[in-house]
Amino acid sequence: MQRIATLIDLESLRLDFHKSKPSPMTKNALPHLAALVHLRQLYLKRVGPSDTDLAFLDSFRQLQLLAWVDMAVSRWEPQVAKLSTLTELQIYDEDDAELEQLGPLPRLTSLRFGGYPAGHEKRLAKAQRFVKLAPWCRITLHGLPGDDNRKEMFIEPTAPPPTVLADPQPPPAKAPFDAQQARAHQEEWAAYLGVPVEFTNGLGMKFRLIPPGEFQMGLGPEFTDAELTRLIGAKEDRDLGRLRVVRPAHLVRITRPFYMQVDEITSGRYRDVVGQLRPLMQQDPNKLLEQHVAWPDAIAFCNKLSEREGKWLAYRIAGAQITPIDDADGYRLPTEAQWEYACRAGTDTLWYFGNDGSADGVTFRKQCAAPNPFGLTGLYGGSNETCWDATDLKPYPAATPGGREDPREDIGTSRIKRGGSGNDSGGASRFAINSFVRTQSFGGPYDPKENGWHGFGRVAFGRTDRSRRGAHVRRASLFACQRTVPLG
Repeated sequence: MQRIATLIDLESLRLDFHKSKPSPMTKNALPHLAALVHLRQLYLKRVGPSDTDLAFLDSFRQLQLLAWVDMAVSRWEPQVAKLSTLTELQIYDEDDAELEQLGPLPRLTSLRFGGYPAGHEKRLAKAQRFVKLAPWCRITLHGLPGDDNRKEMFIEPTAPPPTVLADPQPPPAKAPFDAQQARAHQEEWAAYLGVPVEFTNGLGMKFRLIPPGEFQMGLGPEFTDAELTRLIGAKEDRDLGRLRVVRPAHLVRITRPFYMQVDEITSGRYRDVVGQLRPLMQQDPNKLLEQHVAWPDAIAFCNKLSEREGKWLAYRIAGAQITPIDDADGYRLPTEAQWEYACRAGTDTLWYFGNDGSADGVTFRKQCAAPNPFGLTGLYGGSNETCWDATDLKPYPAATPGGREDPREDIGTSRIKRGGSGNDSGGASRFAINSFVRTQSFGGPYDPKENGWHGFGRVAFGRTDRSRRGAHVRRASLFACQRTVPLG
């Protein structure tokens, strides 16, 4: 049942609970399925007997057909009346149905209900009252009195269905935008997708919804060497060298929404998921995992976390070969483009709180710890945050007229790290800790010399498949099925 929640193309589901209540596993899986799956048809049999068994219906966003057999659930009408996409409803053996409560369903064009022949007259009277509320609905009554109770009676529609405006897809978040606009984008996309802005998984890890959008990735021409020297106090050419590889600025489009972890992985969280810490790792469970993390360690963490959460693994590991699985719904590392987009959150300054880096070290660290406009924290100066991308530290490719769509680099063995580290002058080095600086780490197996100063960062999840992406983002769940990078 838990695996059903990952089938985003599921169109028909039949559940047969017989006369017993749903099992705890089934009840836990259904809301996950409902919120995340582009579900079109649902069949339920003998659901009941309490109202709470129907609470999962609130999550269905695409349900068109609901068929119930031997309904034993009291007061189901308010729950069904919330299914605004419902076009066909079939119920059986429910003589006490209050059909008038279904009147607000704008798309309902077919109502089929019946039961034992003895209740036919009562059902007919209710159907006649209902048709006055929804004259565009065709009503089929079955279970008629007589020798052949398979006969049916029809009440044909007398009016065309009302015009129902399509729920438009929200526009992408095009930078620059301010904090208020960032929150508005998140809320609009959450409402459209039927998912929360903030999601907490089973281990207590919080994630924030990052909407699709576009931005100029990298430093713009206004950030000359002289201006960077003034803003960040770089004293050596080596300091400026860290920022020369984040030019030129170029248009990047993030085409799918995704979830990004709010804060960074701690030693305690890593140990909870993986099972143990290396002796040289930070042992305090409340401290960030800032050192001795190899890139394959982060990949293994993602897969183990996916297992714990009942998700499909996002990576296939065969010896030293690691391949992302694009149609998996598991946790994964963000791409470098996703990291910068989520970190900057609509801003075009060195830090999401501005360009003023003149504050003393204590104040600067407080500014860096405050949430960004998307609600993410600790993006600067904690761990060097691990991304998927493998590339040499060279300037970005020249800008192209159409921009780059969901870029991901897979060239080389070194892996990109973002955000800077607390190991850089106690987390107060302006040239090493900002929204643009990028470093790299050894991408192979753990080596204490190569990985001694490299931490973890955070994880993300969301659909990543390119083959299914179109101009219109499907309302399939962000919790279900991702397929190879472009997360989202």
